[in-house]
Parts: sequence; structure tokens; C-alpha cells
Amino acid sequence: ICALTSPVKAQESYLRYFTQFNAIVADGGEILIVAGTYVGYNPVAFVDANACVANNDGTWTVKPTQKQHLVKGWNWYSSYLNIQGTTGFEKLTTALGANASTIKSQDNGSTDYYDYEEGSWFGGLNEISPSQMYKINASEACELNISEYVVNPEEHTIKLKAEGWSWIGYPSNVGVDINVAFADLHPADGDVIKTQNDGSADFAFGQWWGSLSTMVPGIGYQYPFGIQPVPIQDI
Repeated sequence: ICALTSPVKAQESYLRYFTQFNAIVADGGEILIVAGTYVGYNPVAFVDANACVANNDGTWTVKPTQKQHLVKGWNWYSSYLNIQGTTGFEKLTTALGANASTIKSQDNGSTDYYDYEEGSWFGGLNEISPSQMYKINASEACELNISEYVVNPEEHTIKLKAEGWSWIGYPSNVGVDINVAFADLHPADGDVIKTQNDGSADFAFGQWWGSLSTMVPGIGYQYPFGIQPVPIQDI
């Protein structure tokens, strides 16, 4: 996982420094800082300021950044970062800025939304969770970049609704085979899980079949007729 950067031409001294930590990707003299701890030198010049934390002991921690490309129109979005509650919602809306007009969530069978007009968000939605999926209506194609620590998937149980489609997130930064990810679900023949662009999978004969074979970080999913919490496997 890489931290958000604007590629910077590297001076030879910088190149030598970062190479000793195996923490760069250098291509044509450009530096890309990866998430991790840096000793003796503050890498903030090469990353987004919100991604770099001073530890006050001569070290700096660079947080992972989830980079998400949003197409113009609706996007099914979920996060594997520790952005949750009202603070997480503020991080999301700040990162979106004026690039989106609506965010929809599913809560107790209803849909809450925020509309972006004249520089402010308003509506019933004011907090988010890594275990849920959100539909973001982007005004134009854009890049959504948020820096924060990665969540522990085992701490974010996904609760499925008893009736209808559940909007579920994928709180893991690792792509996992769908049969592994839902190993504890005990689905029934005929169950379906689908995503916005990568198809769907049907459960039959003890396993999932279809074009959706891997749970992908950052993507939102829909699942019908759930009756029990679903722990996502931490691979």
C-alpha cells in the first residue's frame, strides 16, 4: 500500500536515504513513499500532509492511502481504512469536495443521503462504517484519496438484513477468493452476491459460481435475504 504522493524528482541524497529503508519506488528519478515508519528524516515533503504522523521520537509514520477511481455517475464504494463515525464521514466528504453530488447509505431499510450544493453537505447521513457500502454519485470522473490506518476485518462484523438486499462493505485491504471470504456465512443454494461492474456469483453445490470470484478492496457489494452476522476472513 502506498502513501499518496505527487511524484518528486529525487536528489541523490534523498534517493540514498530512502533506499536504505527499502521504502521507495524510483522510476526515472521519481520517489513514491510507501506506508511505514521512517527514522531520522521526515518524509512529509513526498506525501500528503494528512498521511504523515510525527511520533515525537525522531520517527515518522506514513499512513496507508486508499486510492479509488470514481467514474462519472454512481459508484459502489467501501473503505478498508479506519474512517468511521462522524469523523470518518468528514474525511470522506472532505476528500470528495465538489466532485460528488450525492452519497447514499442503507440504514434500517431506508436510504440517507447528502447533496452537495453551494459548498455544503446536508441531509440525514452523518457517519459511515467500513462494514457498509455507500453509493457515491460523482459529478465528474475523479480520484478519491484518503489516508488512514487499515482496519482489522475481525472487528467489523457485517450484518445482513432479514429481507431484501443488504449493502455490504469489504473491510479488508487484501483481495480474497469469495469462497474464503464468506466461509462462515453458511449460504443456501440460490443465494446471490453482486457488485456494480464485476458481475455476480450464485451459490450452488457447496460453493460460489459466476464472474465474481474475488472480493476486491474498496468495492461495495449487495447480498439478499441475510439472517446472520458475517465475519469477513482476515487473510
